[in-house]
Amino acid sequence: MHLKKLLITSTIIAATSISNNTVADIKISGEQEWNYLDAGGSFKSTLGSSTSFTFTGTGDLSNGISYLVKFTLEDGDQSYRAITFDLGSGLKLGIGYDQSYGIETVKAISPYVNNRRAHITGAHRGFPTAARKPLGPDVWDTSSGENAIGLSFKNDLAAVSFGFTPVRDVNTSTDAIPTTGASEYGTASSIGVKLTPVDGLTIGFGTSSEESDATANSDPKGTTIGFQYKIGSFAIGYQEIENELDDTTTQRVTTTEIQEGGVAYKVNDALTIGVFAANMDYVTVAASTDNGVETGMGIVQVGYNLGPAVIQYDYADGSDLNSTKDTEYEIHKVKIKVLF
Repeated sequence: MHLKKLLITSTIIAATSISNNTVADIKISGEQEWNYLDAGGSFKSTLGSSTSFTFTGTGDLSNGISYLVKFTLEDGDQSYRAITFDLGSGLKLGIGYDQSYGIETVKAISPYVNNRRAHITGAHRGFPTAARKPLGPDVWDTSSGENAIGLSFKNDLAAVSFGFTPVRDVNTSTDAIPTTGASEYGTASSIGVKLTPVDGLTIGFGTSSEESDATANSDPKGTTIGFQYKIGSFAIGYQEIENELDDTTTQRVTTTEIQEGGVAYKVNDALTIGVFAANMDYVTVAASTDNGVETGMGIVQVGYNLGPAVIQYDYADGSDLNSTKDTEYEIHKVKIKVLF
């Protein structure tokens, strides 16, 4: 506890002391949130909290290229960082840890009021089941929890993002040598594309590919495609996701197929409501067999914006949890988030 406090205090003091000497501008912002999650009889309920500080620095290089440095410290022991160079004409180059590059930029085409489906109980990257994360996986991306490089281009009609991870699962400091065997881990790459052919319409698609950690296993892959259309106070959308997992090719290949969509309505400047649905099929191809059980769910969300404070309510109800027949669940979640 004392170490966390010391780390946060030291970071704030250091950032403030260099603001006039190193970069043109440094800004500090923060966020604290509390949530109560009632998971009924299927899971344990909890009162959770999180606090984060974000330090953002901007400046210009001698050749005129501008840059942005961003560092987020969350709960005193997790950090996310990135540096982005604006190369002009809509082109940007970035390098960072746990950032949104490639397919990660299009994993949330379908609209949501509060948390996305996978984030209501804590998202997990790609895997089909997790004991405390029952609402299914995210798109299989290449930059979550990784040191990655991103190159993006954006204009009025399109936004394209490329992501590349040189060595998966090896996130060392700048001068550290990775542990034995780490250099054998494969690379990963992905692309995400958003198109806006007409006002209000966004079409997105992406694909990712990784080299497996073991030569005997299949290479993980991910694809997604979807759309969102905004008209007045309404936003509607639909998205499909398919993740192919890292299984032994000679025995089986496991995929997760997800279809999700919904409608969000902005009642006024403060209040937004939404209704969403999802269907997930966990397919294990072993001797051409499949249990045929699909997980279905419905989600209702209400968000109330009070400026620096937001109150959120999520309700999720589903059946055949994690492709297990007659396993039902019901989740209520209330979150209060304050920015400072």
